Amino acid sequence: AGLSGLVLGLPEEAAVALDPVVQAAFEALCDRARRAGVTLVPVRVTGWQPAALRRAGLLVAEAEVGSVIGADLD
Repeated sequence: AGLSGLVLGLPEEAAVALDPVVQAAFEALCDRARRAGVTLVPVRVTGWQPAALRRAGLLVAEAEVGSVIGADLD
């Protein structure tokens, strides 16, 4: 089967400054995907706010961790 013919959208809103090591790894992944036949296309996600979603995700993760190990911290 493979990945040939797969079209993958990359949100334009996610184009932020990255640590050079992370940027290089991401670019290598994209190059590898293209060589495997994947088409990468920029997409706009209207209303997407990566920073707000990241904060919300961190709060959820903290709440989940608290519910799992909270009793052990008392």
